[in-house]
Amino acid sequence: MHDNVEKHVTGGTAAARILRRLAGALVIVALAVPACDSTVTESDLMKWTNNDLGLARIKEVVADPKQPMDTRVRALEVVVEKGFPLRVRGMLDAIVDDADRDTVSRRLADQLLKHVENKSAAQYDAKDTLMSMETLLDKEVFEHVKKSVAEWAFADVTWDSPSEEVQQKIQSRIYVGQIEALGHYGWNTAGILIANGFAVDKMARFLGAAKDPVATDLLLKGMRKLHASVGAQGYQLDALRSSESPAAAAYLLEMYLNESLDDEIRAGAFNVAVEMMGLPGMKKDHKLVDEQLKKLMAGDVVADRWLGALNLVHLSGTENLDIIMASFKDDGKYKEGQEDPAKSTMDLCLDLHDLGLEKEANAKLMPVLQNGNRIQKSIAIVCLKANHATEARADLKALAAKAGTPDDPSIDDFLGEELTLGKLAQNALDGLDLLDEVDKDKAAGKYTDEQASQRRLSITFKLALTGDAYKQEVEKDYQGWLEEQKAPPPAPPEAPKDGAAPAAPGGAPAPGGEAPAEAPAP
Repeated sequence: MHDNVEKHVTGGTAAARILRRLAGALVIVALAVPACDSTVTESDLMKWTNNDLGLARIKEVVADPKQPMDTRVRALEVVVEKGFPLRVRGMLDAIVDDADRDTVSRRLADQLLKHVENKSAAQYDAKDTLMSMETLLDKEVFEHVKKSVAEWAFADVTWDSPSEEVQQKIQSRIYVGQIEALGHYGWNTAGILIANGFAVDKMARFLGAAKDPVATDLLLKGMRKLHASVGAQGYQLDALRSSESPAAAAYLLEMYLNESLDDEIRAGAFNVAVEMMGLPGMKKDHKLVDEQLKKLMAGDVVADRWLGALNLVHLSGTENLDIIMASFKDDGKYKEGQEDPAKSTMDLCLDLHDLGLEKEANAKLMPVLQNGNRIQKSIAIVCLKANHATEARADLKALAAKAGTPDDPSIDDFLGEELTLGKLAQNALDGLDLLDEVDKDKAAGKYTDEQASQRRLSITFKLALTGDAYKQEVEKDYQGWLEEQKAPPPAPPEAPKDGAAPAAPGGAPAPGGEAPAEAPAP
């Protein structure tokens, strides 16, 4: 008896084992082939999702154009319902005919959207499948998919939602990469995530890369809330730069001006803002940047005054020139910084000239000669000369007449070279005469455009000379420049011989080479 029981439990006789194998084979056959009438039923589809062999059979059904369209679409839907969303794309790719694949994909998308919108048990897998189908759907269809997924995922997530709620809802519904794939439908939620400190790096890059005013506004809204609660991080500055937005540049300047922030963050924000000033988009909506630059100039840092002045001119022309001039306080700090005041003054004046703003600038600079402080008057004198403002002669003569008198203030602490306002005004008067001569000689064909430009630059740059000495020095510069134009270009360095190390500057040995031999002692 005991032996018989043991045989029953362990498989018993060879005949019993054969019967069991046949039964298993029948199960496989049942999975591998449909019913005798070749109709694929719902029951078939459910059974086929139980193993890889059955899923392979579903793939065949989907790829078979002879199967009813409803059956093929339902087969794919069942695959999603059973938790195999990653299998769907491969099944669709197996459809040979493009038009056929497009039809199946579109029909499947319609079905899966119902799962998402109705929040069925398969809603998450349906969403993942839909987001993987971008290249299989028409642009308009996938646009509808993105909109529907966004409404499903974000409907109850707002800027006022508690941080823990934002994290729980978003993490349970959608991946960060899928938020990016939603395009503009994901912008608002990206800003909310930034504000709450979640996926800040990716979401900031996502919004910055959009280069869209709406995306930038959301990026800044999120950043402001985040920075107010936990402070700023250096890596976030690059995302602001990538937006190429005036609003972002203005916020970076605002960060620099915020003395409560870490010095390293402030310096980083300043550097990124300066980099952005030259971007083409800055002029499109420069008002926000203008306001921050004005605040920059109002401070006690001399370098900030020059930076603000130069960038305001580039962004808004002469619109803010009155404010620029008023910002140059006579506080004795111009020699304290690393900036050379003479060079910075020249940069400002040449920018006004090169941007074609001479006429408008001169009209705003002329009153400064009478009403400005000595720093403001100095800048105005240099710029009026650079702009060839012949209309300024009378006011310049009035200032020049005070040269050598107690009423002639020194500007040595600003432009150096033992200058006074009177001497600088006389330099400008003589410079205007020299510029008149250049124009006359050029009109007579004596100079080319390039030659005339060279003489004008020499006249503009020299600030301390007057009279014949001024004229002679300008001529000397011009002749030297002409000689440079005649000189042949420097020969390229001779290629080193095989095995020899190239010569280093100044006779120093190149890395790996021998030092030059010393001359014998006398």
